[in-house]
Amino acid sequence: MRLKALRAREFALVFVILAFVTALPSSVAASEPLVGKWRAIDKSNGEVQSIIELFVKDGNLHGRIVDILSRDGEKLDPICTRCQGELKDAKVVGAIFISGLKKDGNRWIDGKVVDLRPGPTQGITANCELELVDGRVKLSGYLWLRFMSGTDYWQRVPVEASPQPKK
Repeated sequence: MRLKALRAREFALVFVILAFVTALPSSVAASEPLVGKWRAIDKSNGEVQSIIELFVKDGNLHGRIVDILSRDGEKLDPICTRCQGELKDAKVVGAIFISGLKKDGNRWIDGKVVDLRPGPTQGITANCELELVDGRVKLSGYLWLRFMSGTDYWQRVPVEASPQPKK
């Protein structure tokens, strides 16, 4: 009888430890201000190009495409024909195009970003960093040297709102 009670306590202790360890990454993700959905804005006309979701997995920050919108607000479903590896000829919507970012203070650094936009740069993988600046995500991408870089800013998608496709 005593052995049974001891095993029950051991099981309970293991359960509590596992619950704590399992909840730890999600609590880190919940407290990370970059986690969530963001709108990528076209610099030339100020319209929403796509919706991006940033998430933490295994301690690293990643990003996936949730929606791509045309100038008319209709949802698009393009394919990455110039990508390599698992993204080759894959649908862009749902693709993880930002990966491996590591937390460094208020920034996430040492990640990779794949250009999924149609055109001659589609499929090119660059180094990237993300940080929150004035309530917006600042994505900095660069190939070899940091002074040869590009920067995009994304706006948070309000919880209730998301761009609606035109009917």
